[in-house]
This record gives sequence, C-alpha cells and structure tokens, in this order.
Amino acid sequence: MRQGSLIIVTHNFPPETVGGASRIYEICKMLKRNHNLIVLCPPPTFPFTNFPRFKRIIKFEKISRMKIVRVFTYQPNSLKPNLMERLLYYIVFPAICCLITFYLIFVRKIRYVLTSTPPLTTILPGLLCKSLGAKWILDVRDLWLYAAINLGYVRRDSFMLKLARKFETISFTKSDLVLVNSPTIGDYIKNDLPKTQWNKIFFIPFSTE
Repeated sequence: MRQGSLIIVTHNFPPETVGGASRIYEICKMLKRNHNLIVLCPPPTFPFTNFPRFKRIIKFEKISRMKIVRVFTYQPNSLKPNLMERLLYYIVFPAICCLITFYLIFVRKIRYVLTSTPPLTTILPGLLCKSLGAKWILDVRDLWLYAAINLGYVRRDSFMLKLARKFETISFTKSDLVLVNSPTIGDYIKNDLPKTQWNKIFFIPFSTE
C-alpha cells in the first residue's frame, strides 16, 4: 500500500482503556509512519457513565500527528444499559460514519479505509467504502458472535445470529486485507473464505512494539 491518507473507523479509542482501544492505537502508531491518518471514533464512552456526555456531532482533535474526528454516538446512562440503549450505542456511530466516509472518499478522494471490529456494526462504513471503490482493511480483534453464544446472550439457532453471521461472512469476503490478533481468529475466518483468499489474512499481535 503506497503512502497516502487512510481512514480508520473504530468504536474504541484512547482515553478509553479497553483492549480494543489499546490495539487500534498501537496499529495507528505503526501506520502513521507512512500514512496520513484520519481516525473516526466516538467520544470516550466505555465503561459506561465513566466519561462526560458529548453534545456535539463532530469534534476535531490531534494526537501524535494523527487527525482524530470524534463522532457523536448514544452514550448510555447506566453501567448496565438495556438492549435498546446498547443497540443505539452500537448503531448511531457507524451510521454517522457512513456519511463522513462517503464525503472523504467521494469528495476528498481517499482510497483506503480500515475498520476495526467488534462491534460488528463498524463493518457498515467498510462495506460502503468498498462499494465506492476504496480498498478495505478489516481488523478483527475478537470473535464477538462466538463469545455471545458461549455466554448465553444469543441462541445458536436464532434468526438474529444467522443474520449477523451472514453479515460477518460478507465482510471477510469483500475486504481486501484482514488483520487478526491471534492464529485462532485467523483459522475461524478461513472457514468462511476460499483457499485462494487465505493469503489476505495477516497476523498482528496485540502489541506492535
């Protein structure tokens, strides 16, 4: 991939301290050596109620020569939000990101985008960018659906799970590169891909230092 601008869409980013935020920040530090980064992320939200509420649609920041665009999302009011609050938290941010990435690709002519999952909904901007002719890098940090089944949050035979799995498989197939943080995740993705696409899976450990 030649030097140029790269859009990164992530649902977690510092000052959040969850593993997803740390990993994507390390990846950003690695990529900024050769690329101009535009990071789209929500205001700090997780763990819920630990951060002040965000009342703007967009806020621009700069961290270590990276352009950070904080994009509005729904911020739950309790530590254990109900299903509707969780859905809003996961859906509002990527929906607005679709509008922003459309502008960046269609008007600013940026041709590369990286989306980090989970949550699965961050795939939406990636699919849109791919349909507009951009190169799509998919970062898979965790087997979200597999964990949800094992923890009893969803039934293996539920319609929602089947729909989510279909959505997940499409993202594995349509993306140009897939980054994983463990060989186990790589093997899981290979089950959804023909052998001719296995070479697009790249293992990047949790720390890139």
